[in-house]
Amino acid sequence: MGIFLVEAVCLLFLWYFARMLKSQRATVREWVKTTGLILKSGVKEEQRRPRGGTGMVAMWHPSVKYRYKAGDKTLIGETLRLFDDDVLWYSSKKIAMSAAKKWRNGNKITIYYNPTNPEESCLESVTITPYLFIGFTLLWMVIFPFMMFIME
Repeated sequence: MGIFLVEAVCLLFLWYFARMLKSQRATVREWVKTTGLILKSGVKEEQRRPRGGTGMVAMWHPSVKYRYKAGDKTLIGETLRLFDDDVLWYSSKKIAMSAAKKWRNGNKITIYYNPTNPEESCLESVTITPYLFIGFTLLWMVIFPFMMFIME
C-alpha cells in the first residue's frame, strides 16, 4: 500500500513540474528574440537570509546590464532569467564570478523580451529547474520500488 502512495505522490510531482515547464515554454514562445549588447557584468553582494535560516549571511549573484532594441526603442535590462532568477545566489564570491563569466562586457548576446511590454526582458528564457525535478522524480519512482523489493 505504501509503495502505491509514494508512486501517486511522484505522479503528482511529475504533473506539477510538467505543467510548470509547459507554462514556461508557452510564455517564451510569445516573447521576441533579439540581439543585444552586454554593457556591464560582474557580481553583487547582498545580505540575505538563507532558506530555513534565521540570520543574515553574505551572498553573491551575477549582475548584468544589457542594451537591446525593441522596435524603434533602445532599452536597458538587468534580468538574467525569466523564471527562478532567485536561484542564482551563491555563498561563494568565486563561484558567482565563475557563473558571471558567460556574460562578458561588450559581448553580443541573445535577449528575449515581451512584445506587449518591451521593458520586460531576460537573457535566459527557460530554466533547468523543472527538468531537474522531473528527472529526480522519475529516478525516485524507479529506485523506491526497487529498494522496497530488496528490503522485503
